[in-house]
Amino acid sequence: MNNWLRKEFWRPPERFNAQFKTFIDRLFSRLRDERHVERACSPFVPSTMPEIWSDPVAWDEFSESFFEYISYRVNMTSKPLVIKSIQEYCNLKEGDDWKDVKGKMEKYIGQYGWHNDNWKER
Repeated sequence: MNNWLRKEFWRPPERFNAQFKTFIDRLFSRLRDERHVERACSPFVPSTMPEIWSDPVAWDEFSESFFEYISYRVNMTSKPLVIKSIQEYCNLKEGDDWKDVKGKMEKYIGQYGWHNDNWKER
């Protein structure tokens, strides 16, 4: 296997179990939420992109997927500079799940804001 691929994608089996459990928990949580079930059952109708700010279901899905992505990347050995910047300033740790990431980012940004000089550069 290509060394870059191994470094980028290999995870210990116990991490896969935790990630899969998180996925299953989120799936069942959404199935218990009538808003999600109703939305999933509605027919698909092509339309303009919804404004996520005014659609609570779209906002929930977007924000959760955003924080899950940050959590996923924080837990990788190879991290982009954007993730390293967020991790450093918001005190994100390996093992933080999306809810931890969300809480820490909201706390930091709420207290200090986010400025252009927070971004790491090569």
